[in-house]
Amino acid sequence: MPVMSDFYEILMNQPEEAKGMTLFLELFVNGSLNIFNHQTNVDVDNRFMVYGIRDLGTELGPITMLVMMESIQNRIIETGKRGVSTWLYIDEFMYFLIRNILRSICSSSGKKSGSKADYAQVLRKT
Repeated sequence: MPVMSDFYEILMNQPEEAKGMTLFLELFVNGSLNIFNHQTNVDVDNRFMVYGIRDLGTELGPITMLVMMESIQNRIIETGKRGVSTWLYIDEFMYFLIRNILRSICSSSGKKSGSKADYAQVLRKT
């Protein structure tokens, strides 16, 4: 399974137009956000997946949620092709709404044999 540094190396061998992308990826390949530049140690074929995002900082939070949502969306599409329905439960839904992350997965989960349930505590302005 390729990782981000593999893509980075390919871009480094491209013409000058690709240099802007390599500069952008530098932080994620060699810098402080290189957490995603490794093979996963998670069994992605497990029937039951739990993602914990509570303790992510402001730097890693948005990119982690994008990676997580991409993984979930791919799972929904993959199982939908086999005729299997995927159930997605989201706790603390408002964190995703605040970051505007869920638009694509909410719009496509029903089309791809997915079911979604959202949970959040009641928020009151005090």
